[in-house]
Amino acid sequence: MGILIFLLAAAIYDWKYRFIPGWLYVAAAIEAVLWRGICQIGKEGIWEAEQIRKFIRGPASDLSFGEICGGVGIGLLLLFISKKSDGAIGKGDGLTFMITGIYLGLWRNLCLLWFSLILCSLWGAGLMVIGRMGWKQVKKKELPFLPFVFPVGVWLTIL
Repeated sequence: MGILIFLLAAAIYDWKYRFIPGWLYVAAAIEAVLWRGICQIGKEGIWEAEQIRKFIRGPASDLSFGEICGGVGIGLLLLFISKKSDGAIGKGDGLTFMITGIYLGLWRNLCLLWFSLILCSLWGAGLMVIGRMGWKQVKKKELPFLPFVFPVGVWLTIL
């Protein structure tokens, strides 16, 4: 549930201001690490922790450390691309995918990135068609990415 609240808040900030405040990343990272810790304690067989884990259990609650590192690595790769491309990809996108990597692991985070890119591309193609038809000027329009991550995040957490 925490991941969805984070993705919704980040999507709203990205759409409205093209900026995500640092406190949101810090809060989401702390919550993600705590959630992952509770999932890990639940694996060790402590009864109370198992009950908490069953309550907050998500589709990615029992990932290995390597899968979590791979998920965080996707965000690190986006941060590297952001730095090399002079901000063509926002740093906030990389930070977001680092946090979702803690929650989702490598493969689900990769799916999150892939399907979010597809949604964003379809939206951009639609804007180009509208621009060709003369309805709107879209030549230099920049699209915020995180609003396209939220619906895919909802889909992946329900799946």
